[in-house]
Amino acid sequence: MSVRVGHIMRHKDVHGVSGTGKVADVFEATNGKCMVVWISAHASVNVYDHIKDVETTHSHGGKTLVVWDYESPPEPDPMDEILSADKPELTAKEVDEIAEETAVEVSQLAAAKVAEKIAEKVAEQRNEISLEDLEEEPDEDEEVVEEITEEKRTPRKKKAPKPKASDGKDKK
Repeated sequence: MSVRVGHIMRHKDVHGVSGTGKVADVFEATNGKCMVVWISAHASVNVYDHIKDVETTHSHGGKTLVVWDYESPPEPDPMDEILSADKPELTAKEVDEIAEETAVEVSQLAAAKVAEKIAEKVAEQRNEISLEDLEEEPDEDEEVVEEITEEKRTPRKKKAPKPKASDGKDKK
């Protein structure tokens, strides 16, 4: 929508208040709101939501008209440029290739997530610890033991036995 400037032209003054001829200036904003500035002896300013409201209120059955004196050019819609831009069309083969590549990438991501969850469950069941625990540094009284399994090498934590406290009596 554009900005418009005009006036109200009254051919017959039904109420005998504003007279005939040009009786008001009209300004229409880009959002459709209208301001009417009455230029008669009883000057006032009115704001309306739409030009239709002005025409309905003040037309008096065609005795008063809104005449547009100026209309700004409409602002271009930025989407028009995007939608009308020259874009190469994809062939059916290219669409199929893109779809296949996307499907492979998605399935690889899904497989990686599933494998990660399975590995976590296996680790929890074997060691009753989580993968996060495996990544932590061992405590002072723990040593890391690498256990070779059929699938892969998995670091596992194993508690080192603590030395027994001596009661002072040596048994021989």
